Amino acid sequence: MKLFVCILSLIVGVSLSGCSQPDEGIINVGTNIWPGYEPLYLAKNRELFDTKGVRFVEFTAASEVLRAYRNKTIDVAALTLDEALFLIQDQPDTKIILVMDFSAGADVVIAQQYIGDLSELSGKRVGLESSALGAFVWARAMDIHAPELTDVKIINMEFNRHERAFLNQEVDVVVTFEPVKSQLIEAGGKVLFSSKEIPGEIVDVLVARESLIDRHPSQLSNLVNGWFAGLKFLNDEKTQALQEMGGRLKMDQEALAAAYDGMILLGREENKQLLSGEPPNILSTGRKVENLLLKSGLLYKEVLTENVIDSRFLSQ
Repeated sequence: MKLFVCILSLIVGVSLSGCSQPDEGIINVGTNIWPGYEPLYLAKNRELFDTKGVRFVEFTAASEVLRAYRNKTIDVAALTLDEALFLIQDQPDTKIILVMDFSAGADVVIAQQYIGDLSELSGKRVGLESSALGAFVWARAMDIHAPELTDVKIINMEFNRHERAFLNQEVDVVVTFEPVKSQLIEAGGKVLFSSKEIPGEIVDVLVARESLIDRHPSQLSNLVNGWFAGLKFLNDEKTQALQEMGGRLKMDQEALAAAYDGMILLGREENKQLLSGEPPNILSTGRKVENLLLKSGLLYKEVLTENVIDSRFLSQ
C-alpha cells in the first residue's frame, strides 16, 4: 500500500512525507512571491552563479514557506525577520546567513474607498496572513494609530487570496505587499498604513539550518554570492533586469520599478555591517522586533542572540 501511495504521489505531482528522503546533494531554497527576493531568480536564470546543488522552490504565501521549513521539505528559507524569529523559537538551530532587503513602503494596510482611516475599522473585516508578516504589520499599525481598537474581525488568508478577496469586497481591509499592493491601488484601494512608518522594522533574511551549513557550505556560499550577483546585474543593467524580472512576476517594468522604490536591497558591504561586529548590528533592529512580537503575544519567549547569526558566507 505504501508503495502504491508513493507511486500515486509521483503521478499527481504531490510529495508525501515518508515516501522518499531529500536528495543529500541538493539544498532546497524556499521563497514566496515578493520582488525583494527576485534578484535571486534573476541570478539563477542568467546563470550568474554556480547553481549546481541548489534547487529553488517558490510558494504562493509566506505561511507555506514556514510550513515547508518546519516540515523539512526545504532547507533554506527567505523570510521576514519576524517570521524567522517564529522559526527560531521552535527550531533554535536556524541561523540567519543573509539580509536581503528593508521594506520602506512596500508592505501596506489597504482599505476600501469608504474607509477614511484606521480608527474607522470597528466591526470591519481585515484579511491578513496571521502566521506571517501580516500579523506583525497589523499589530504595528494598530499600536501606532488605533491602540484602543479591539472589535475588528480578523480573517486569516494567504497572500494568493488577497487581491481577489479585496476586489470582491469580501474584506474591508487587507494587509498585503507587492505586487498586490500596486494592483489594489490601481483598482482604487486606499493605503492607510505602510512600512514607511516603521523604518528598519521589516527586514527580509535568508535562514538555514545549522546542520545544513556544516554539510553544504559550498552550495550556501554559491547561493549568497548569487544574491550579490543578481543585485549587481540589476544595478548595472536595470532596464534589462526589470524586463526579465517583470516577466517572471507578471508585472510591467514601470510597476516593478515603483515597487523597488518601496524597498532597500542590501549588498555585500551592507550585510557585513549588519551581520558582523560584537554584537552584530542587526540585533538592535531584531530586538525591537522581538519586543513588539512578545508584547503582542505573537512570540512567547526571547530567542534573539548572537548565536542566531552566521556571517561566514559574506566574504568575497
